[in-house]
Amino acid sequence: MFNFSLRKKLLLVSLLIFLVPWVGVRYIQVIEEYLQQSLLDNLSHYTQSVASGLAIESHLIPTFVSGDSVFALPLQKEPQLDGYDTDWVDYSSYRRGLQLANSRGVVATTKTPTMLIGLFENSLYLHIKIPDSEIIYLSRQANIASTNSKKTLRAEAIHLVLNTDGQQRKLIIQTEAPGTINARELVTGKWESRIKGVWRETDEGDGYQLELKIPKSYGSQGLNLTVTNVDSDHQEYYVLSRQLSIPVLNSPQQLTDRFDEFGLVPGRRIWLLDVEGRVLVKSGNLIINTTLSPVNPLFAWLLAPDQIIDPLQGKTRLEREDIQSALTGVSASRFYSGSSGENSILSSAWPVRHNGQIIAVLLIEESTATIQLMQRSALSELLNLSLLVFILLSVSLIGFAGRLTSRIKRLRDVTDQSIDHHGRVTGELPDSKNGDELDDLSTHISEMLQRLQQYHEYLENLASRLSHELRTPVAVVQSSLENMQMNELSEDNLEILNRADQGIRRLQKILNRMAEASRLEHSITDATLEDFELKSLLKNMVKGYEAVHHSQKFNLLVDDGHIFASKDLIAQCLDKLISNATSFANENTDINVDAQYIDAEKIHAQFVEQGDNQSKSRYPKRITKFWQLSVSNQGPSLPEKMEQQLFQSMVSVRDKMGKQDEPHLGLGLHIVRLIAEFHSGEVSARNLQDGVCITLLLPDNLTVN
Repeated sequence: MFNFSLRKKLLLVSLLIFLVPWVGVRYIQVIEEYLQQSLLDNLSHYTQSVASGLAIESHLIPTFVSGDSVFALPLQKEPQLDGYDTDWVDYSSYRRGLQLANSRGVVATTKTPTMLIGLFENSLYLHIKIPDSEIIYLSRQANIASTNSKKTLRAEAIHLVLNTDGQQRKLIIQTEAPGTINARELVTGKWESRIKGVWRETDEGDGYQLELKIPKSYGSQGLNLTVTNVDSDHQEYYVLSRQLSIPVLNSPQQLTDRFDEFGLVPGRRIWLLDVEGRVLVKSGNLIINTTLSPVNPLFAWLLAPDQIIDPLQGKTRLEREDIQSALTGVSASRFYSGSSGENSILSSAWPVRHNGQIIAVLLIEESTATIQLMQRSALSELLNLSLLVFILLSVSLIGFAGRLTSRIKRLRDVTDQSIDHHGRVTGELPDSKNGDELDDLSTHISEMLQRLQQYHEYLENLASRLSHELRTPVAVVQSSLENMQMNELSEDNLEILNRADQGIRRLQKILNRMAEASRLEHSITDATLEDFELKSLLKNMVKGYEAVHHSQKFNLLVDDGHIFASKDLIAQCLDKLISNATSFANENTDINVDAQYIDAEKIHAQFVEQGDNQSKSRYPKRITKFWQLSVSNQGPSLPEKMEQQLFQSMVSVRDKMGKQDEPHLGLGLHIVRLIAEFHSGEVSARNLQDGVCITLLLPDNLTVN
């Protein structure tokens, strides 16, 4: 069974404080769901409102022919014609790969060329990246720059098809070396000075890239692009579209400016799609600042909102279910997941009508990152406060448990010190003014100790009181018997009187012994201490015992040394021990008297071996030597659990009279205990293999005030 202290129990109870943040988290999650639904409803109403406004200004929405198309990105600033892609980094996700048209010779081994097209003011800008491990330029002997040559020479080439109102231009771009380039018409061989560009090899040496500037009017009705990749043994052709030309989607500047106004809200993006789902206008983005600044950096890591990875990044045509629903005339609002996997984007698609016909679809998306940020900020604050409360509560509970435990231990120690190992009350419990249940318990224990002390005093004085109270009636009975014996009596009556006289004499001896014991108890406190040699005292006394007890053999083993004690009390103590030993010893057996002068460490080791861990604390550290006086005899063993009770007043284990038919009241060993305690020592009894040993332990060099 586990043994939990009060500190551990209160610490476990303090863990219940974590139920508070759990309830708070659940509440915040419910609020988040409510806010998301509310935001979706508001977004739907806002989309409807914007779509209604666009229907009024439907003349701003351009129309394009069906089929394949290319979207001209609205550029924020004019690109610098240098061949590098520095100005196109923000638009890299919109790169469109060219298709492999056919291949003459071996199978194509190069990667697919890609193209970006943008619109700034009245110019189209193209950035074309062509992977090529072997770049073949025009031979310098071709000298096509000085004439209006119609030749297409074997070299890397870019073919452009540009459609304008009623006119189609077919152009080719070839160069003798990287640098500034111009386009040449295939039909007339003339140079087109309004088309400018730069041809530059990549820094990695794995191909080349072109940056072109074309007037917007040249491609107002569509364009197409073909890349000819020439190697030493074959040629490859890559086309933008397999159609002759495809429309270039773009929006009027006035419409773009209107959408820029709509997209000013952080985390909101607006799309305008034509009836084929092609992007006409896009404004705003879903990225917002989601930085948390909680007190605890651990929460900043655990609760940081997921960055939205846009699944529609770079798309120029959208074909989702909600968009298809809006194209049929039914608006649709929904949640959908970003690439991070969380339902973090809300969208609402609404049809734009003109004269009852659907001419476009308005799609507005909004990130829930703001709600997530609010939720995580609330969670962070909740967890920070919960952590602070938990720490304060834990420290308070642990401190309270420590103080409570200390008070309980102090009460235990004071109670233990108030009663000696013989059950005698030796002290009182100090008063406490805390006024709680522990004080109430201390008061009840103190009252109980007082009642116990009064009871012990009654038992200790019982012998002297009985002796005093019984002497007069015993004397009356004895005198009456003596008077009756003076008269003539029959033999039967005389025998009865003799037995009564013997009983009175035995009762008289008991009273004398009780009086003697009482006098001895009172005389112990008046005894004087002296320094004497213990060995000579024991030798003289053992010789006297040998003269009295002829049926026993006495063995004496005593160390040399002096003792500071009461010589008379030590002698009386030994008399009681020898009397007890001879009363229980078997006939013709040895009685051993052993007095050893022992170091304190050895005595403490004996305490530990006997399981008495508190005896060591009863003696000051300044006591380094002890006298250990033992008297052992061969005879019956002590009953179980009588080793300590044996030294109580009027406690005896005799079931018959001693050898001299003398009465025993159990006062002899009680007096031994009083003498031991007078010398700040103790007495104990234990069973041997063939008898009993009683040991008197007295500290040496102890001055008793």
